[in-house]
Amino acid sequence: LFSMQEFAKAEESWAQARAMDESLQVPVLSGAWMEMKAGRLEAAERLFREAAADEESAACGLVGLGCVAMARQDLRAARERFLEALAKEPRMPEALFEMALSYLAEGNAAEAERWGRKLEQTAEGHPLVETLAKAMGKPA
Repeated sequence: LFSMQEFAKAEESWAQARAMDESLQVPVLSGAWMEMKAGRLEAAERLFREAAADEESAACGLVGLGCVAMARQDLRAARERFLEALAKEPRMPEALFEMALSYLAEGNAAEAERWGRKLEQTAEGHPLVETLAKAMGKPA
């Protein structure tokens, strides 16, 4: 459900599972994205920080922190987090995509295009390439 962007259903499923077994815990990143999609930015930020502190999930946690910053309209902080993620995983499609979106959000089409090209070059065929092309009004 989570991978299909069905966040409300995923959250409901986890609640049902926890009702049967209180020891079950939502994975940190999944929980963070569910909080983010529900608009609970403080809870999402706390969970993304937890993920960012773990070396295995650090880059994903940093992208999440950047998305929280974007939701708060703090593009500078968002880009700092995305760049930190890229320092850990230079070819990370999600970080490249979010960098492009951050520039698109401020109306800087040239810089958005530059990051979009990086995404295309490093993640050819990735669904985010097509998503970004649509967001930029380009044919996919």
